[in-house]
Amino acid sequence: MEAFQAFGLADRSVELGLEQVKVFPYAPDLWLATAELLLQRQDWNRLRQTAIAMRGESSLAGRMSAYSCYLDGQIDLSLRRDLDAAADFARIAECPTPDAVLVARMVAGLRRASRSQEATTLLRRVEKDFLKDSTFWFELASVAAETQDMDTLAEAVSRSYQLEPTNPVYRHNHAAVMIALGREPAETARLTLQLLNRSPESVSCQINHALALINHHRFSDAESLLVRIPWVGRSSAEETQIHYAWMLIDEARQRGDSARSHARATRESDLLPPQRQKRAAVLSERL
Repeated sequence: MEAFQAFGLADRSVELGLEQVKVFPYAPDLWLATAELLLQRQDWNRLRQTAIAMRGESSLAGRMSAYSCYLDGQIDLSLRRDLDAAADFARIAECPTPDAVLVARMVAGLRRASRSQEATTLLRRVEKDFLKDSTFWFELASVAAETQDMDTLAEAVSRSYQLEPTNPVYRHNHAAVMIALGREPAETARLTLQLLNRSPESVSCQINHALALINHHRFSDAESLLVRIPWVGRSSAEETQIHYAWMLIDEARQRGDSARSHARATRESDLLPPQRQKRAAVLSERL
């Protein structure tokens, strides 16, 4: 099928896939490849038929059942049948546990369709099979960040970091979430300093370490670091975190007007829920 696609013969790829699943119905990879082609081409009628067929194929022993429900949901979403799609996605939890490849495909598709809550439910459904897989927890953290589920986010970043403590991305994410929650001040200051020493030119590492220092009540050290970060060329998210850091320092220094000015300059969409709560509290204060 890949050869036909490479030569621009997508129609023949689909036809070949539909032919092959009849000859080799016990091969999950064939069903998956064929379904993905139909999904890409938005061939909803044949995709629905394929989903029903894979769900009813006895030789698969239910291995593709969850994926077939996912396909039903994607079809109904595309046809703007949101209630039907929600019911389809809910049925995934009633199916035998899918393998890692299918989980990854479904989670990615659900996230693209802005169905992060269903993606979280799916990941929680298979959690027991991936307890020692750091990439699983990283994926769960990514979905939890989208849904703003701080309990799940905190658990997921901690688990991925514990399983692979030398991974700089896991270190950064764990520290950032703990800082936002006001937890582990000494540990987050240590982790963010290590990351900063490893990448001294990284603005995100500089900001994260400044926030960790603030979390550790080392306001003067945080100020010394923040004043060296240029505003020019910063992304929206970086600007928000810099303003947020200055807001915390100004609040601690009893500089109310300046704290509120920085609070107003932050973008709520770039903050985690605990940070939004802190911002709201600063805006409501009259120091």
